[in-house]
Amino acid sequence: MQKLIRLVAILVVAALVVTTLVASLSSLL
Repeated sequence: MQKLIRLVAILVVAALVVTTLVASLSSLL
């Protein structure tokens, strides 16, 4: 169960990083 929670947390953080990167890239274009 702990591994699953950690995996979900990593996925959420990765999604946030990707969205911020895409937003900054699109604002630069």
